[in-house]
Amino acid sequence: MLLIITDALMPSPDGYTLHPALSAHEKTFHTYTQTWFESEAMSPLSLYAQLSGESPASLLAKKAGIQAAQYWVASPYHGQLTRDAVRVLPERMLQWGVHDAQWLCDALNPLLAEENMALRAIDSALLLCCEQALQASPMPFASIAGQYLPNRHPDGADGGRLMRLMAEIQMQLKQIPCKHRREAGDVDIHGLWFWGSSMHKDKRINHPFSVATRNPYLQPLVDAQDAQVILTEADDLEKLIKHDIKLFKHIYLAGNHHLLGLKRSYLPSFKKKTWKPKSVQGERQYIQCMLDCIGLNQPR
Repeated sequence: MLLIITDALMPSPDGYTLHPALSAHEKTFHTYTQTWFESEAMSPLSLYAQLSGESPASLLAKKAGIQAAQYWVASPYHGQLTRDAVRVLPERMLQWGVHDAQWLCDALNPLLAEENMALRAIDSALLLCCEQALQASPMPFASIAGQYLPNRHPDGADGGRLMRLMAEIQMQLKQIPCKHRREAGDVDIHGLWFWGSSMHKDKRINHPFSVATRNPYLQPLVDAQDAQVILTEADDLEKLIKHDIKLFKHIYLAGNHHLLGLKRSYLPSFKKKTWKPKSVQGERQYIQCMLDCIGLNQPR
């Protein structure tokens, strides 16, 4: 099996430190050989889409059997206002479920209908369906979660229109906070971030594989039976592994701009290693390495 932890490495002045939830496994990680790769910040959904060869929105649309000119993943967020910016709560810290997703659809679809758009819930995941395609390239939500909302329009002719739509959604949600979330003690939802778009004509080939995860935005897409891959955030790891972590031959630990590949060695070194990137390889290399581990070794 392949283990991938999407928020395992946390930035530090000397490179990275290990997520506190993984501290019990640090000694084991140091016995593996290391290979460093460049990568963007990733979520379980965005990485699964990369390995599947499709956009995240396309995967959700195919799962639901929805037809539209264009699709976008709609990621809910809670924002914390600072002096001059809005900091987005990390995705893993936002309690989210099917009830929440349906509430957002009911709350926002009257507004979105005026733009010839509709929000659809696929279990706990959300998909924005557009009758007319938008030309915009917003950042992936994984690059924003735990960081600050961008203060500039996305690239593309419709970047300004997309940002105005997200601002209107913010105002709408401010007027109608979610009652059931407040009663449960969960934080308010302040907005949606649209990303991972796909056109209706997108016909890229999907290579499905079974995945075990607790991530509410990926779970609707995957089957955990006989899972080949565990794809998780650090806080959920102990809920998913049923045996010694040393039994994983390949482990990938993701951080902010890097990914660390760990491979179990027949002659392991017990010398303490650092979490500082070195001899860094490109993104295409780690995708191919993961596909090889899964058995989907098509050239990319």
